[in-house]
Amino acid sequence: MSVIQPTYIIPLLVEQPTWGGNYIVTQKQLTSPLVVDKKIGQSFELFGGSWVTSTSPITFAYATATEIQHPIFADETQSKETLQSWIEQDPQAVLGSKAIQRGWQSMQVLIKFTQAQNNSYQVHVKPDKEFGKWLPKPESWYFVEKGKATLGLADVTKSEEYKKRCLEIDQHAHHLSELVQAGQLTVDAARQQLNTFINQDHPRRFVNTVSIEKGAIIDLSQGGTHHSWEMGDDIPEGNIVYEVQVDVQDEFCTLRSFDQGNIKSDGSVRPLTIEDYFQALDLTPDSNTPSQFLQKSEEKYDQTATVQTLFENQFYVTELLTVKKSYTGKYTETQESFHHLYSLMDSFTVTVGEKSWFVPAGWSFFIPANVGRYQVLADGEDCQILITHL
Repeated sequence: MSVIQPTYIIPLLVEQPTWGGNYIVTQKQLTSPLVVDKKIGQSFELFGGSWVTSTSPITFAYATATEIQHPIFADETQSKETLQSWIEQDPQAVLGSKAIQRGWQSMQVLIKFTQAQNNSYQVHVKPDKEFGKWLPKPESWYFVEKGKATLGLADVTKSEEYKKRCLEIDQHAHHLSELVQAGQLTVDAARQQLNTFINQDHPRRFVNTVSIEKGAIIDLSQGGTHHSWEMGDDIPEGNIVYEVQVDVQDEFCTLRSFDQGNIKSDGSVRPLTIEDYFQALDLTPDSNTPSQFLQKSEEKYDQTATVQTLFENQFYVTELLTVKKSYTGKYTETQESFHHLYSLMDSFTVTVGEKSWFVPAGWSFFIPANVGRYQVLADGEDCQILITHL
């Protein structure tokens, strides 16, 4: 087995002009003109296309939502490799035996830090219920700040009425889009007209809108559930969420019924998949109760650490580890799986043998499976780390 050392993940910051903000840039303490005045909606902290670097200070990549495959690196001179090139050297050494047993030859976990509001109404296919091009995308959320979301349908017996309203809105949006692109209507006027039309009978009456407390855990990994992130005066920055998912591209997994009245600056509207959205929905009443997805987590203790298991399903496990000064134990053991570490607000140091790596607050670190046991040292009295593995 190859000996592959721990490494820094280079995050990919994605601009989302209609729903992003400055939370992620501030959290990472970035001052680069590449992102400082941009509305960043997501930071990809781990995915199949991740890059790694052994050098510090840590750099980042930036892309617009339509150019994720062609990012700009903040520091082109810094040495970097793709995570996939490491995996190809020795898949088991990097990913671990659990991943190999699942047939993995690449990273299949996607981790995003997100600032979002007013998102489209969505559903993902249930695992083992694929149809057409649609694949499942198990996902889970940890709310770093309080937020607001829709979860499930308010009354499953009204799904046909809900569908009819979504189709009406989509048809009207396309009509206005055609007028804009023909030069007969301005974008601002089209947006205003569309929002007026939507508010005559807003689709929110068909879904459950839930205020979500800071620290809430929501597991949507079994799919089939309507969901979206909402906006409100009480959450001016939108929803600040740590997401763990299976890495599937949106075009193959995200089915949308309603896009919140968004019209792009060029007058175009995003294509929706309303028929398929309603085919993918789980319409059993119990599966549309928000409490089904709000998880509880008991605190456990191991030596100098407090542990909360946030997500634990057949796809991934994420634990919130609060360390007093330093910790080495069963929660920092990587023999069967890689570990992805993310610091919420506190810097820390990872030590393996005689080597150490400093990880600033708001950044990610990757521990290959072949490392075994590692030590975490808080930069201050304590630190909180999100650890994801299989």
